[in-house]
Amino acid sequence: MNILLTGGTGYLGGRIAYDLVQRGVSVRLAVRDVTKVPSALKKCDIVVIDFDDSVSFNAVCNDIDIVIHLAAMNASECQAQPEKALLVNGRGTARLLVAANKSGVKQFIYFSTAHIYGAPLVGFVDENKVPEPNHPYAITHLLAEYYVRESSKKHNMEHVVLRLSNAVGAPLSEEANCWMLVANDFVKQAVQKRTIVTNSPGNIQRDFVAITDVCRLISFLLERKGEAFQLFNVGGGSMSLSELAKTVAIAVEKVAGFMPIIECFQGELGQDTALDFSFNKLQEAGFLLENRMQNEIVELAEQCRQWFAHA
Repeated sequence: MNILLTGGTGYLGGRIAYDLVQRGVSVRLAVRDVTKVPSALKKCDIVVIDFDDSVSFNAVCNDIDIVIHLAAMNASECQAQPEKALLVNGRGTARLLVAANKSGVKQFIYFSTAHIYGAPLVGFVDENKVPEPNHPYAITHLLAEYYVRESSKKHNMEHVVLRLSNAVGAPLSEEANCWMLVANDFVKQAVQKRTIVTNSPGNIQRDFVAITDVCRLISFLLERKGEAFQLFNVGGGSMSLSELAKTVAIAVEKVAGFMPIIECFQGELGQDTALDFSFNKLQEAGFLLENRMQNEIVELAEQCRQWFAHA
């Protein structure tokens, strides 16, 4: 089995690629900048992909059985450069789908985001909820989903879209562009400053999923045969920001030997913040979570202690 993984220099992509390599799978990483490939992935087949050049897409798909597509601009980049986000997140996915079909790829797994449902995310959210994206990041991911769905109607290739909530875990490198994410930010703050400052109302809820479960999900999808098009929410369970801060503080105390001070948001609490991000459809397909969130946060705290404690 030969797998092409785009976005392998990223936070989640790096962890997925590393897990596949550890399982003995042949992984080709398609990246925009080879200098950013984590040392743990240097032995992968590394190729450069140019989102302005359709020929480069054809080359990266040669002799590939499965494509796992994570390459995308993050939220702040999309906000700053919405037109480029259309090129990378949207048109880039369309080009990759065409190349995958030409090369006879059997399965195409696309990582979308829960943000396509809108913001703030509250109430019961399953795959039947009508998307209401209100940010270039969400809009371009939904556009990419449409390309995947349209491809499934024309080509004999299994297409899977994963609408991911907030993945939590340690990156492969301290240089990963992930420290703006709330769980990672809390841990880094705690290690560096012995304080966790919450800049949003503590009762706001978000769904968090352990990266180990996301990696297990990929292995699950690779081993099963599904329909031409499949769409799944991928989550792990809701938690308020206050609960997350307390969980991080306990993990840091376990790792570093001190309990960080939590400085709570001083403004008004948010209203109607309860969130039930449903991933029942995925469970009904046979995938069960191990829910190693606590372990992931402890491991994240340990890595942050090594990387940032003396910064």
